[in-house]
Amino acid sequence: DPYLPPQPQAPLGLPGAVPAAYGAPATAGPAAGGALRYPLASGGVALPPGSAGPPPGGLAPAAVSGGAAAAAAMPRPAAGVSPGANGAAGPPNPAALAPWDIVAQVGDKYIFYGDVAPTVNQVLADVLTKAKSDEERRQIEQQLDAARLAMTRSLVRQLVDIKLKYLAFERELEKNIAERAKREEARRKIDQDIREKFEKDLQETRTKIAQATPEELQEMSQRDPILPRLAILMRDRQLESPGELDAVLRSFGSSLERQVRLFGEDRLGRQMVGKNITFNPEITHQEMLDYYYEHAADYAVPAKARFELLSVKFTNHPDRRAALQKIAAMGDAVYLGGKKFDAVAREQSEEPHAKDGGDYGWIAQGSLASEPIDRAVFSIEVGKLSQIIEDETGYHIVRVIERRPAGQVSFLEAQEEIKKAITQQKRMADYKKYVESLYARTEVWTVFDSPAVAQQTGGTLQR
Repeated sequence: DPYLPPQPQAPLGLPGAVPAAYGAPATAGPAAGGALRYPLASGGVALPPGSAGPPPGGLAPAAVSGGAAAAAAMPRPAAGVSPGANGAAGPPNPAALAPWDIVAQVGDKYIFYGDVAPTVNQVLADVLTKAKSDEERRQIEQQLDAARLAMTRSLVRQLVDIKLKYLAFERELEKNIAERAKREEARRKIDQDIREKFEKDLQETRTKIAQATPEELQEMSQRDPILPRLAILMRDRQLESPGELDAVLRSFGSSLERQVRLFGEDRLGRQMVGKNITFNPEITHQEMLDYYYEHAADYAVPAKARFELLSVKFTNHPDRRAALQKIAAMGDAVYLGGKKFDAVAREQSEEPHAKDGGDYGWIAQGSLASEPIDRAVFSIEVGKLSQIIEDETGYHIVRVIERRPAGQVSFLEAQEEIKKAITQQKRMADYKKYVESLYARTEVWTVFDSPAVAQQTGGTLQR
């Protein structure tokens, strides 16, 4: 989805409120692993074995209309923090939170700590597993509280963004299909499509993950915070079947079902973003010219040269006089003796490229660690030996094979790249405008909001 900006670099948690079609049937009683599952429109929140049940007043439905019903069903917020209250007490300690504690509210939907904790636990467990020594493990454990808080904050932010876009999908669905029965039928069809797409996309992501470089893995995780995380988990734990993946997810307090629901929310929210972005915006010739001149430095081409080098290192000789005698003899062998430069380099030169005949290939001006050599390469006459050059490491002789002056990529050559850059800028502008419009019409609160954010008329929290 090129129109979506990269997401924060942290794996995602679980959805706190999704339509019934995306969750398991709301049933009370034992669930896999001995946990108890309490009825929710979202499919339930798993509580630890032995829990007496939800807190007094019960847990909130996934989607509650306003008024008395919403107030009666409101679950308790995280300790010390009240949605809509001025002067929030500050971010809570995640270790002290219960699964049913509210950590965010988006419109009439809630995100519970139980939606976030499993992913945090998964990542931290993986970090501890990869510790190479007891000392490294102890150092990691000392930083766990800070890491847990930072990850919880990041995951809550991601879930809020997903929930916000998904809420827009729900609004449009209700707007387009007024009859409830038909709307539920549409939800069932969407649910089926989402599940099929999840299976297909997860398999494709696993294939990509197996061949990806670390840089590609990071980019994939930034663009999709769900599937790459699951694919990496399957790779690292050597999992093959959905059942095996579900079992590992449950060990962290999650489940495959919850991940499918989150995947559905994310994809349906992205659909709404796509509908509000112009993919092929009109770009004028003047806009491209303006961009070219404003970014002239990006299209500058530095001077380049290809050269050969003979070197003698001070550290390889008893004194500088001995080093100077050797480099002079090497230069004489080429200049007076007629020996080939590359042969002398292979036989006598004392630097890493000696095995290649001293050939450094093409380098850009200013890229060499040795300033004296760099100056010589871009100043002496092409094809001729330099004088003996001294730097902090030794004595050197260079011969420039070819040199190209600095220049500028022409507008004609850069035009296609410029068009892509402006297109992306306009898509991002559309994206930002759309997301801001969602925040403007939706009450949003998290436990990490500053007191200033909470200072709204009537306790309404918005961004």
